[in-house]
Amino acid sequence: MKHLIYLFSSIFIFLQGGIYAQGWQTNAGGDLYVTGTKAGIGTSGPEQSLHIDKGELKISHDTNAPTIRLYDSADDDQFTLRHHRTGDRFEINSGAGNLLSVAKEGLVGIGSQNPDSELTVNGEIRAVAFKVSNEIPADYVFQKYYTGKSELLPGYRMPPLKEVEAFIKAKHHLPGIPSAEAIKKNGLDAGKMTNRLLQKVEELTLYLIGQRKKLERIQQHKQ
Repeated sequence: MKHLIYLFSSIFIFLQGGIYAQGWQTNAGGDLYVTGTKAGIGTSGPEQSLHIDKGELKISHDTNAPTIRLYDSADDDQFTLRHHRTGDRFEINSGAGNLLSVAKEGLVGIGSQNPDSELTVNGEIRAVAFKVSNEIPADYVFQKYYTGKSELLPGYRMPPLKEVEAFIKAKHHLPGIPSAEAIKKNGLDAGKMTNRLLQKVEELTLYLIGQRKKLERIQQHKQ
């Protein structure tokens, strides 16, 4: 940290001293070059206020949270990049609070300091489209019904309506669908639930087709 302070102090002193036209460099190799209002490290032609070419910027600190702070006095905006050693994570914060956290395991949190999944969002998500990959789509219901077997899910069995009714009467939710208590406790997997709901729609469709066929047979016997 002391070396970094010396570096920026030197830049400030030379800029304030009016060394603008000709520029200034520490040695023939051009490790540090100051010209006009720009400073270059590893380059003699800085393009920004501070231009580091083919090098690294390292900030060290003895506390548990080394911090880079960006502050705009014009509108009082403040952003910080902080390394929490105790939590072993990097954070980007603003005046409004936590924006982004990255844990050492690669877990990312938005609005969450302690992400517990690949992506943890503490807030709303708005998107134009949302895609969920599923290796076993629910068409195994139709496959098994019309062909007698399913390559998608060989062990699938479509329960008869009486069995479904008994299950609902005892459990108060559909078979294969989490209960209200389970959803409150564990949350809801959107991908799995979407596929299970599609399975129920396909089963319901087949139940209706079966009922229609029974009604048609009854009508034929009456005639």
